[in-house]
Amino acid sequence: MGSSGSSVTAQRLGLVLGSVLLLQCVCMTVTFLYFSSQLKQIQETFSKNNMACLMDDIVDLHADALASEEFADYPRREKMGRSGELCWRFRAQIYQLVEKTVSKRYDQDMSVIVKGEVSRLIPYLSQPQSGTQPTVQKIAAHLTGNRRSKSTPLGDSVSRRLQGQKIQMWEPRRGQAFLHSVEYKNGELIILQTGLYYIYAQTYFRYREITGVGDSRPGALLSVSGNTQMVQYIYKNTAYPDPILLMKNTRTTCWAKNREYELHSIYQGGLFELRYLDRIFVTVSNISWID
Repeated sequence: MGSSGSSVTAQRLGLVLGSVLLLQCVCMTVTFLYFSSQLKQIQETFSKNNMACLMDDIVDLHADALASEEFADYPRREKMGRSGELCWRFRAQIYQLVEKTVSKRYDQDMSVIVKGEVSRLIPYLSQPQSGTQPTVQKIAAHLTGNRRSKSTPLGDSVSRRLQGQKIQMWEPRRGQAFLHSVEYKNGELIILQTGLYYIYAQTYFRYREITGVGDSRPGALLSVSGNTQMVQYIYKNTAYPDPILLMKNTRTTCWAKNREYELHSIYQGGLFELRYLDRIFVTVSNISWID
């Protein structure tokens, strides 16, 4: 009798415990479903409010453009009263996201630009620092006179297109003469690079007395041929058949016989655009007077 009573008590206790566990499971399930539903509703509401915030900005812009200020202010105030705080937070998040995106893209672009500049400057930075600036290849030429200067025998067709006598012999290397990135041949400077060039020329003229002509008394002036004009021409030869006259300078003087100081010079210079393989040369009115 005692054993059967304890058995019934154990069964009842197990039934009570099972009922309690089942009730707890049901409560937890109901609670989970309830909170899940509420969370979903909150998310949907928040999403709708966020979209409404963006739409409010667009609608407000159109309202400001299409309606009066009084018409546009009423709905705006009402909406701000309902969800102004949420809209403010959402807009702040949007602004932060846009700022981060733009900043990241800007940093990437600046990184590319900086890398390009550094790669461009690396050859200069890698040069040894010797205390002097790196030499720059200059394009220049300076020719000096040659005592063997003589005129060039030109063909009839060429001589008809030229004025004066071409100076054939120049000194391109010795003394003060030099050539940098320019070639010299047959009295002509040959241009090797297209660009702007300053071209100049200076020639000295001295009268050479011819015996047996005119009055030989010291200091006497030449009669007809004494009043002689000295002319200097600077020409450019191109691919065209005819040379192009760039500059011309002239001087007229009255020569005196037996005067060593009767020395006159002509100088001229100018800036011109020259192309590859253009050739520059000088002619004078009387090459026998060149000193």
